[in-house]
Amino acid sequence: MHSENSPQPPPETPQPKRRSKQIGIFLLLCLLVSCLTSVLTLYLYDRHFVQKIVAVDLSGYVAEQRELYLAGRITDAELHRRMDLLAQVVDEVPAHHVVLMADGVVRNIRVIRP
Repeated sequence: MHSENSPQPPPETPQPKRRSKQIGIFLLLCLLVSCLTSVLTLYLYDRHFVQKIVAVDLSGYVAEQRELYLAGRITDAELHRRMDLLAQVVDEVPAHHVVLMADGVVRNIRVIRP
């Protein structure tokens, strides 16, 4: 005989399955955040901190300007303006870049030509 006032056991809930699903979601979220953080860190490190090597073709540029000046194609003022442009290009190279003369570079280095 069951009376309505007698205590009945609570219905069983699938608590362990729910808990393991929550743990799985939490671990997946941790993995995603970790991967995204690693990728972003490597990108920013490569973009802003790693030493990069570039070459500037100074002698080629100066020789070209000399030929133009001696041929009378550019004036004194234009020659000075172009030399100032060369200095500006070299000054604009970021601080984490090592600048070499293009004469000594064989390959696999970005060469800047003003």
